[in-house]
Amino acid sequence: MLRRKLLYEQVVEEIVQRIRSGVYKPGDRLPTEKELVEELGVSRNSLREAMKCLITAGLVTSTSGKGTFLSQKARELVAKEDLLIDLSVYESVSEIIELRHIVEPESAFLAAQRATPDQVEELHGVLLSLRDRINRKEHWETTGLRFHNLIARMTGNRLLISVMESISKELYKSREYIYELIILQETEWEEHRAIYEAVRERDPEQARACMSKHLETLRSYLKSD
Repeated sequence: MLRRKLLYEQVVEEIVQRIRSGVYKPGDRLPTEKELVEELGVSRNSLREAMKCLITAGLVTSTSGKGTFLSQKARELVAKEDLLIDLSVYESVSEIIELRHIVEPESAFLAAQRATPDQVEELHGVLLSLRDRINRKEHWETTGLRFHNLIARMTGNRLLISVMESISKELYKSREYIYELIILQETEWEEHRAIYEAVRERDPEQARACMSKHLETLRSYLKSD
């Protein structure tokens, strides 16, 4: 049985069609949320879900206080046959975060108990690299992934490490997506620092709590307006 398209998916397709037809051109500022809601006859929530998908696909960029703009590579991207597959990333992000809630707090707990001094030093180096990228306003998805994969390696549990490695591609996509939504990047830094300090201090309970808090923050970004 074919699944009925959700309303936000229909909005995505409509905007993609407008890009293909030249109604929206690279660099254009898109109509305001209020204007699009009225024009398309959808709710604000449906429009926002659609915009999150379009951001994930690299078709639009959103700047606080300035508006939403069509990316310079939008026309090139909409020519891709697998574009709608790319747009499905948003749906998987919430599932990835749910999985991370199951796995990573316990990973942090074990890491605080089992990490070697060399691994703690390595984690500190990754943390400093994250700080540098945030300061430079550079994308930090790869660095963040290194941080969390290292936490998994610290556990010494081969199956847990294998699980994290097996979902690395999806984790990267989710980080790339979340990056586009995060405004308070200082929070991102502070939460990673707290996880590191708990591991360094050999405090399993605190490490678990800090990881849970961090993942809940990511979930809140996904749900944010």
